[in-house]
Amino acid sequence: MHNQFNNHGIKLFAKWREGQDTSCDDPAQIQWEAGKPATLDDYIRHLDDTHVIRIINDQMVRTIFIGLVAHVRFDREISHWVCEAPDQPRVIMELSDHNLPDHQILAELHRSPLVYKAVIHRD
Repeated sequence: MHNQFNNHGIKLFAKWREGQDTSCDDPAQIQWEAGKPATLDDYIRHLDDTHVIRIINDQMVRTIFIGLVAHVRFDREISHWVCEAPDQPRVIMELSDHNLPDHQILAELHRSPLVYKAVIHRD
């Protein structure tokens, strides 16, 4: 599979064993992209960073892309909120209310397989 995130900082991988609950169990294994072990504190420190959760070799794996930050703004030309990140396709969100509170915009970002750490810009 082509990895579209190679140019964005460092990756941190958290893996859970079969039967573990990713919503409440600590990962069984945490490691940096280069293979060096990482700590639970490293994982917790980066929980809000851009990430994707996939099943790889029958393991639930959360890949965290440290340093990949998206910018979210309301595009008046199309009357929708948009999400833009370096070297990533622009995402037109299904939100058309310019006055939405931040928590609703962030909730929409969490519906995508790739969950961005984002800065919301308001004009």
